[in-house]
Amino acid sequence: MESHVAALLRKYEVPDRRSLARLVAATGGTPARGGLPVPVTAFLGRVAERAALLETLAGHRLVTAVGPGGVGKTRLAISVAADLAEERQDGAWFVDLVRVADPAVVVAAAAEAVGVPERLMASPEAALVASLARRDGLLVLDNCEHLASSASAVAMVHGILGDDAGRAEWLELTRDLLGVNPSPASKAWAPTFDAVVALHRGDFRAAVACLAADLDDPETWWHAGQIMYRPWYAALWAEAAVLGQLDDARPRIDRARHAARDNQIASTMVERAAAMAAGDRSAVENLAATFARLRCPYQEARTRTLVRMTPGR
Repeated sequence: MESHVAALLRKYEVPDRRSLARLVAATGGTPARGGLPVPVTAFLGRVAERAALLETLAGHRLVTAVGPGGVGKTRLAISVAADLAEERQDGAWFVDLVRVADPAVVVAAAAEAVGVPERLMASPEAALVASLARRDGLLVLDNCEHLASSASAVAMVHGILGDDAGRAEWLELTRDLLGVNPSPASKAWAPTFDAVVALHRGDFRAAVACLAADLDDPETWWHAGQIMYRPWYAALWAEAAVLGQLDDARPRIDRARHAARDNQIASTMVERAAAMAAGDRSAVENLAATFARLRCPYQEARTRTLVRMTPGR
């Protein structure tokens, strides 16, 4: 709770809880819910930044403002949005994602801010798209940087589907969300997602390059946001070593077993790599059923592909 209050104080540039309460009262509710927050103090300066943002918005439908935390990105965005809202028939909406930890909730948060009727929220994606399609307004999403991993995951899906143009767009968005100060977690999830695409496309050399960091590399695995990806990284690290025919493939498998032991799907992926290294095609094929029981259709289908790539009995 205290960390959330501190984040709000920084965001709206107010000195204490009492000032924050006045801001809530002035806006008739939570300052980050729909509409635009009404700052307690006037926005002064930043003439060049305002002009640049206005000019960019005039020529692009999606614009991302990046910069270190605390430099005033939110105040700048609100100020510019307030000016542009007067030119839009439906004004502007503000979605504060500082409290959104689950990427799946982003669409629902935006739908609520835009005013999508609750009866339509059973399918928030479709309802939000339909609502915005018939309206003329400016949607401001604030505090998106912690959702960069979701954009990177979408890029991964586009890569698996062979949509290079879509993948490029989502990777660009990922870079915009990360900004000039990438999160420590990105050192773990970015190579993991890239390696999935490389392995899917049969580019084993690229996959090995993506997974260059060792499983015990202190620069990669010290942050909580990194460690949650370690089982997946380990499974891919082992698979890439086997498919890339690296000399240390078997030691990697042993180490990956330990790293992935608490994740059923990742652990099964490691065992698949071990079966491939042993040339046991029947063992690889049997693991397809395991992935099916774990409700992982992609790895089930991939296992059937890897059976054909496994030499031996």
